[in-house]
Amino acid sequence: MTVTRVGWSPLSEVAWRAPRGQKVNGVTVAGVARLKQVFKVTYPNGKVYVGSDLTGSISYFGSPGDKAKARIAADLGAQGCREFAVTKTILWECETATKAETLAVEREWIIRLGANDPDLGYNGSPRFRPT
Repeated sequence: MTVTRVGWSPLSEVAWRAPRGQKVNGVTVAGVARLKQVFKVTYPNGKVYVGSDLTGSISYFGSPGDKAKARIAADLGAQGCREFAVTKTILWECETATKAETLAVEREWIIRLGANDPDLGYNGSPRFRPT
């Protein structure tokens, strides 16, 4: 698994999960801001899934819906589902964005990348409308 991430360090990952006032590697956590992120997951077949994360976790790769999961499994095949690698790329991140702003940016990226087009990606919404 390859993860492309901007502005991440192991300390920040641990600090996001530490309670205020707790020491992490000798540093007292004082309300570390959580990065809101929009990311792209690229599967071995080149199709993408665009998702968002309100905590900036390095280990979160999105939550495709049941229909998308079925399409991913069908596209990869039985053998492909046993072992495969995906790439996560952070497309946008912000410390001060609201949940609504983050979801709006996610929607923009889904449309921009065509991730809701079944031929290109696995996002189910917004609904793909061929032109």
